[in-house]
Amino acid sequence: MKDFLVRISSIELKGFKNTEYGLLEMPSVINGGLFSKKSDILGIYGQNGSGKTAVIEAMAIIQKLLMGGALPEETVQYISKEMNSCSILVSFAISSHGDQSKAEYSVVLNRIEGNKFEIAQETLSSAVWRDGKFEKKKNLLHFELNDLQVKFTPNYRYNSIVNHEEENRINFGVAYKLAQKEHKSFIFSEESRSVLLSAPEEASTEYAYVIRILNRYASLNLFVISSAHAGNISMDYLLPFAFRIDTGDTIVKGSLPVRLDEPSLMSQKHFDMLLQIIDEMNVVLQTLIPGLFIGVHDFGEQLLESGEAGHRIQLISRRGEVVIPLKYESEGIVKIISILNALMCV
Repeated sequence: MKDFLVRISSIELKGFKNTEYGLLEMPSVINGGLFSKKSDILGIYGQNGSGKTAVIEAMAIIQKLLMGGALPEETVQYISKEMNSCSILVSFAISSHGDQSKAEYSVVLNRIEGNKFEIAQETLSSAVWRDGKFEKKKNLLHFELNDLQVKFTPNYRYNSIVNHEEENRINFGVAYKLAQKEHKSFIFSEESRSVLLSAPEEASTEYAYVIRILNRYASLNLFVISSAHAGNISMDYLLPFAFRIDTGDTIVKGSLPVRLDEPSLMSQKHFDMLLQIIDEMNVVLQTLIPGLFIGVHDFGEQLLESGEAGHRIQLISRRGEVVIPLKYESEGIVKIISILNALMCV
């Protein structure tokens, strides 16, 4: 599973915030280089309210669903008030061990009574790339909720899962109830994955491969930087350091928030991680802003609430002999540092 490459090829929004309909295609799609190893660099420009931020917010929702995470209650605010429903469809190009394909994941969110929402539909489909073109697209898994009745298709796939082991029928029902209650993906939640991936190999071969790869991609390689992320920087409050560290046995990904407005207290583990991130960043930072280094001023060991030893630190910038707290650098430089860090992870 380590030898795989996933790239976003298109994003389609309907009824998402103020976007009635929007389709965004990556340069690799337009230029016919869907499986090229060259990266896509895409800029989105337009008037205020034209949907630029909506694309990022939609991808944050997709990332959470693919990881099997729960959507917060405020997700309802993204559903168009005029349409009371919104959908997000993302296409991915997948290369793994010489095989190439396209996968599509779509989700429909409905506004329900009061100020609540539900995940009304999910579809996972794929098409194999063979002889210079895509074969016919197949719906691998689809579910929809109509009049409180759950429809799961294809029927033969559902039957192969529940007939293989009677307990799967019960576990499937439990997984669905949990997904609806916690606003998780019915396909990608941990409970559903354990059922779906337990089916016999001949029944699960097509979809198991796609589920595993997209879940792993969202968990390890997809970074979404929202306006809330930039807002913390603009207020001189936090600088979130994204990290993706390969330990050899596994890959750890996440975000390590470090205060800008005052010294931070962190564990020894996070302290060591921060030093590693900053060392790597300084190599690249020199190309962008010659003479600028960032670093950590360590005030020394201090006990954490747990009683463990930690470090009280402050982020600094250094130009020659001049050292100042990073919070006094320009907002532009602080943002460059934050975005550079995330790009290096990717």
